[in-house]
Amino acid sequence: MNGISSKKNQVQSWDKVIAKGATGAKLKMMWQRMPDMAILDNYYDLFFINGKAEQQYPEFQPGERVRLRFVNAAAASYFWLTFGGEDPLLVSADGLDVVPVKKNKTLIGVAETYDFIVTIPDNGKLEIRATSQDGSGQASAYLGTGEILQAPIVPKPDLIKQMKEMMSMGMKMGAPAAKFNPSKNDSIKKK
Repeated sequence: MNGISSKKNQVQSWDKVIAKGATGAKLKMMWQRMPDMAILDNYYDLFFINGKAEQQYPEFQPGERVRLRFVNAAAASYFWLTFGGEDPLLVSADGLDVVPVKKNKTLIGVAETYDFIVTIPDNGKLEIRATSQDGSGQASAYLGTGEILQAPIVPKPDLIKQMKEMMSMGMKMGAPAAKFNPSKNDSIKKK
């Protein structure tokens, strides 16, 4: 796991833990034999949309409404979809029509599909960005021509903050938690 965290630049070193006031949370995780926080346990150096890290679709005309289907064909990665320009209209989830809703930031899980209707802008090309949930990479598609209307950037998650929040909830995980610190809420009880 440390090799993957290092490649993703997500190592939770002691200097970072101390700077964020998370020493207690880190020690608690170590006591419970839990590894450093991670959103995804895999590493990829590139992400693709239809086979490329960047796709251009200049054939769409300004003002044209286009229905787009997104399929997460990854084996283990979730992605945040964000759109430049106006918020797109979400119209279908996993093949079922839904009450249409304007939604610019959508998390798409493995094997999920979503259909959106977008309007090609009059003043440029629309960027659609798929960002890995752990912030380790992204891929973009551009619809139309002209200046790019950039999709919002999803910030990298703060893993140390998430670790601190998880440990502050009194979470007990793993064998040491059950064996050495049982409580009435645990599934394993002392006899």
